[in-house]
Amino acid sequence: MTNTTVVDFYHPGSAALNPAIIPFQDEQLVVGTQALHAGFLDNSTFGLRHDIFQVSLPAVRNWNLSLGLRGEHFNTPIFKQNRLGMQAAFLVRDNISCGVNIGFLNQSFDKDEFQLVDKNDPVFASGSSVFVADVGLGLVYQRDEKWRYGLALDHLNRPDISLVGAGEKLPFEASGAVLYRQKYVETAIGMRTIDSRVEPIIEFSSGIQGIGTLRNGFYGSTYVAGGQLYLSNKFSIDYQYAYSFSELNQFSSGSHKIDFVYRFGKTPEIEYEVTALFDSLRISERYVNQVFDNVIAAKDQVVSQEMIDHGRFDALPEGAYYRFVPLDSVAPIPEIDFDAYLVHYQDLITHLAEQLRNDALLTLRVIVPQRKKRVASAFVHHLHAVYGIAADKLEYGWAVNHGDEAANGYGTNSASTLSRQQNLFSLAPKIKRKYNRFIELSEWRLRIIDSGGGVLKEFVGQFDLPERIHWDWKSDSGKLLTAGNYYYYLQWRDKNGISRRSPSRKLSISKYKREVDIEVTKVSPKVRDVSHRIDLVLGL
Repeated sequence: MTNTTVVDFYHPGSAALNPAIIPFQDEQLVVGTQALHAGFLDNSTFGLRHDIFQVSLPAVRNWNLSLGLRGEHFNTPIFKQNRLGMQAAFLVRDNISCGVNIGFLNQSFDKDEFQLVDKNDPVFASGSSVFVADVGLGLVYQRDEKWRYGLALDHLNRPDISLVGAGEKLPFEASGAVLYRQKYVETAIGMRTIDSRVEPIIEFSSGIQGIGTLRNGFYGSTYVAGGQLYLSNKFSIDYQYAYSFSELNQFSSGSHKIDFVYRFGKTPEIEYEVTALFDSLRISERYVNQVFDNVIAAKDQVVSQEMIDHGRFDALPEGAYYRFVPLDSVAPIPEIDFDAYLVHYQDLITHLAEQLRNDALLTLRVIVPQRKKRVASAFVHHLHAVYGIAADKLEYGWAVNHGDEAANGYGTNSASTLSRQQNLFSLAPKIKRKYNRFIELSEWRLRIIDSGGGVLKEFVGQFDLPERIHWDWKSDSGKLLTAGNYYYYLQWRDKNGISRRSPSRKLSISKYKREVDIEVTKVSPKVRDVSHRIDLVLGL
């Protein structure tokens, strides 16, 4: 009996138990032998030995078909058993495989080792050997790098191996297991049934990439420990010790099994792959359009040259005028934290509020540079909200070009928001087989390119490859990428000077525009007596 699981891709004997494993192996030849240890009761010990060979061809002419050939020779003092099995597996998908195992078994007995009462004993009347066919099936599903599932059915046809057709049939066997991988440790838990007998299976294995693996576990009443040492990418040696807690341990202290593995096909190199946490970005642009219809005319708002200078208007003062906004004409400009300004203006505000309350005709105009109009808006709204000054007594204004249309004005501002502020690239080796050895890198480059192949962003490094790289969706020039399709890949060069790259993956950036129209209409100029008006210029 093969002591392994139906989900172990790297055990030399796993393909015999589950033929669906072959597509996940490499082209390899396995030659091995298993011998029973003599134990303490030498006179009761049988000379048992089990020799095997296995040839695996995971890909036949780039088809999804895999083939295998396995031979076994089991030798005892009283009989010999030979088996030649042909295996075929088909990849239903990249991670699902189903296989069939058709074997031909020959079992022969040595008549000289039997003490027969009758020389014409009917047991050997038709000969001393039997030849039968045996059929098995297997299934493997590898969900991802962490989870793997397997199922195998053996002796489906239950061939009769007795010499006289006495109904001594091989028992039906079914095995199932689930494997979970966490970093360097793989845990497989399963069960197998032999006729009506049910046995639990648990196996733990761990290894160092390119060096070797260790494994141990229980297969029913048998404890197994061993491992595989990778001598090179082509050669490895596997050893396994098995000890049975059944009646077998009365005459044996266990069995030793050794296998030599030669991979004659092309050895796959370790590849690196890069994946982005997000494969898309949505840029939302909000446009605010302000339309002023019949707003206060410029001719009614012209102020002196001195007033323009005080307003710190950056354009030519002689070509400028002030636009004033009555407090009760439009909604407040988006609020700011006005408390920070109260430190400097609290006394002034208190004094202005007192004057405005005492003089019913007195009005106030707060004049600021254009870039500070939010402060002016907050200033007059503070007087209105906190001190109760009437809205029709308050205005604020800023200097604009004389050429701007005031009576029918139009203004636009925009703001962009990103659905994700940062993207995260994960870089990791894509290891196809455990015996692959790592080769140090001399340099690496992570590139983001446009659809034409132009490099927009490049991360460059030497030697150690980082596990993660953050990216802010901007090119090397610091500009945010526009809407479109982009691609990224990893390129590296090893110590041997060989350059390789990972497959390109796609990034999509889309832009969504939202326009908001604000219309201010029917705002008529108010003619006020200059003698009853305070023009307050805030330099800020």
